[in-house]
Amino acid sequence: MFVGALALAAPAGAVTCANLQTAINGVANGGTVTVNQGTCTGMSFTLPSHAPGFTYTIQGAGTGATFNGGASGNRILTGTDVGIVTLRNLTFENSTAPTGQNGGAVDIEGNSGVTIDSDRFFGNKVTGGTIMQGGAIHISSTSSSTVTIRNSTFGGATAASGNSSSGSGGAVTINNPGATSMQVIGSVFRRNTAGFAGGGLSESSNGTSGNPQVTLENSSFTQNSASADAGGAVLSSAHSLTVERNAFSHNSVVSNVDGSARGGALLAVGFPSAPNAPLTQIGNRFDANHIGQDGLRSSLAPGGGGEWVGGLDLTSRNDRFTSNSLAQAVGGGAEAEGGGLGLEGCGSLGTPTDVLENLVAAGNQIAGEGHGAGVYGGGCGGGTVHATVLDSTIAGNRETGAGGSGGLAGGSGDTLKMRNSVVTGNVGASLEGFATRTITNTDACVLGSPAPGPGNICKPPKLANPAPGHADVHETTLSPTINAGSNLFVPGPLTTDFEGQPRILNGVVDMGADEFKDGFGGVPILSKKAKVKKGKARVKVRCPKTAVGHCTGKLTLRSGGHGIGSRRFSIAAGKTKTLKVPLTRAAKVQLELGPLDHVLARTNAHDDIGTKKRKTRHIELKLAG
Repeated sequence: MFVGALALAAPAGAVTCANLQTAINGVANGGTVTVNQGTCTGMSFTLPSHAPGFTYTIQGAGTGATFNGGASGNRILTGTDVGIVTLRNLTFENSTAPTGQNGGAVDIEGNSGVTIDSDRFFGNKVTGGTIMQGGAIHISSTSSSTVTIRNSTFGGATAASGNSSSGSGGAVTINNPGATSMQVIGSVFRRNTAGFAGGGLSESSNGTSGNPQVTLENSSFTQNSASADAGGAVLSSAHSLTVERNAFSHNSVVSNVDGSARGGALLAVGFPSAPNAPLTQIGNRFDANHIGQDGLRSSLAPGGGGEWVGGLDLTSRNDRFTSNSLAQAVGGGAEAEGGGLGLEGCGSLGTPTDVLENLVAAGNQIAGEGHGAGVYGGGCGGGTVHATVLDSTIAGNRETGAGGSGGLAGGSGDTLKMRNSVVTGNVGASLEGFATRTITNTDACVLGSPAPGPGNICKPPKLANPAPGHADVHETTLSPTINAGSNLFVPGPLTTDFEGQPRILNGVVDMGADEFKDGFGGVPILSKKAKVKKGKARVKVRCPKTAVGHCTGKLTLRSGGHGIGSRRFSIAAGKTKTLKVPLTRAAKVQLELGPLDHVLARTNAHDDIGTKKRKTRHIELKLAG
């Protein structure tokens, strides 16, 4: 029945709960069923079967319609071979699927295309063991259409508002081997839980359908968790994956099985049928995600406190991995790998080629002995990883055991190219596992042990505070990384630094992910009137406190379009100086006749990092006395 807002008259054309099933059964191709505002409790609905091209929409009127499952074992919406359906402006809450069935609130299977648009899902769940899927939504489609989730919310501020699955996909599971694309755009996943993997979202194509495109974009994943295996927020198995401008924070995996958990926020893996499939990541933030180990001693290494990538060719641009953490399995076992980011190449999945551009890995931690508290790349089953790190900063990461590494680590047969990058301030070795393999280190700054190889050209960088809990990798005044890189190693698409500011300032790129921006605005001219003594004009100027080091440049004076004097200067930051500018003979003759009242004074100056600025002012020149 409807309660609350149902007492109001239904909008024209809207249906109530009592006749909703009839309206769904009778909807025409291209039609829309609008559900009146209010709450419908304890009822279930079925989407009828349609031909693959049959398209229709079910939407809530006004502020939306709410469906409350009300009782255990009462899923709200079920359908098989439904055509192409859009669910819009609807709320699904407190719905539990029958024990041993998937999809707590919505279960759609067969030849179906689905769009979830501006919907809300709270407190839905599935139970029955670790094989169950989709606490709120389960979509298992064989069609070649698309599955899209847009501008929707899964879970909220309280634990009770989150959705849960005893298996995978705490909120959503999409198994769509036939899809041309699967998309999650502009959506929120918060406080969802999975008993096995994919605390917020689990999606998979089985690798038999060519190259379905999977996209995660402009979405947030916060405080989601998986209890046994992988992907605290997201578990993705796809042929082609794009992850762009998402925020992953405070997600977790706590393994209670064998201590081999992977991907505190995101686990992305490929298929043997599509080795070296592409994974493109742009502008994502992985912050304070965690893998905890309370399970048994394991020969499998836990890895990727923020993210774990297996068998995919990763291109990462402007991604940030900060303050993520990873714990070694209780009782020892395999050592942990990748406090921030873990990369893996397995024999059956090919040999990944990973490119990390403008990457920040800072303040990540491995509690216990481990490898690559910042970034780890390694192989399994005979696989290897070939990594290129460009214009990136790996700093302030910490490994608390003995014999591991805090910066960047590799495995057997792996190769590493580092260019315009900074590795500094890590606790544990800066580089590990590459000593007997290939390192190309060009215009990079690697501090610590072991020796980083040729091309290391840096003194200790000055970064704000990259340590755990802060993860601030901004360059500070007079850091030797400023204007110290090579423009040859800035890829064409890389037009900004990690914060979206211009990538190259003052003509030369900085080392690392940050492009230093000082506050130098030029040398202002303080004098409005300047006295002339012994043929020299006394003009007062100031080097601002925001300058780096000194202001160095030239003051010029012009009158009537002609230069009448100039003087070079070098002034310490924060200081004021009166410059004595020698005047031309013509200017001195004019001054004998009277003041020069419209003289253009101009300073062209730079500070110690080369920032060049111009300041102008019209002043009056007058003979002293």
